[in-house]
Amino acid sequence: MSRIFIFLVSLFICMSSASAFGFGKATLHSYLDEPLKVSIPVSLEFKDSVLSSAIRIATPEEYLALHVFYNKAIPDININIEKTGKHTAVAYVTSTVNITEPIVNVLLYSKGSDGSSHFKKFTLLVNSKYTPKDKGRRNRPVMRYY
Repeated sequence: MSRIFIFLVSLFICMSSASAFGFGKATLHSYLDEPLKVSIPVSLEFKDSVLSSAIRIATPEEYLALHVFYNKAIPDININIEKTGKHTAVAYVTSTVNITEPIVNVLLYSKGSDGSSHFKKFTLLVNSKYTPKDKGRRNRPVMRYY
């Protein structure tokens, strides 16, 4: 009986100290030959707050280790976190240079206050602003994420 009690208490302690990141669906707000503009909802469960956790673009070594193609525009990409609630925020991913490649892989690294690490890969398919047939008509940006 005491073993079960000790097991349940230790399970409760482990569960209460865990943190879980949640990255929502990324929304692309830019086209080819424009600076990258993406917004991604971020949520965090349990005790952590979003601002106490670190979210950044992964390093070239992390891209390589996870077998994700590292675009030449990645060093010029910045991430800004805007808090929207106690456990929610929006990550704004922007670039300082125009995006010239139609496929951009953005790999986000997040680390909770409990030391847990998470990676999330977003594959952005960036359309050109105009179609060849109708140069006055705008296309909607296309985006896919995993």
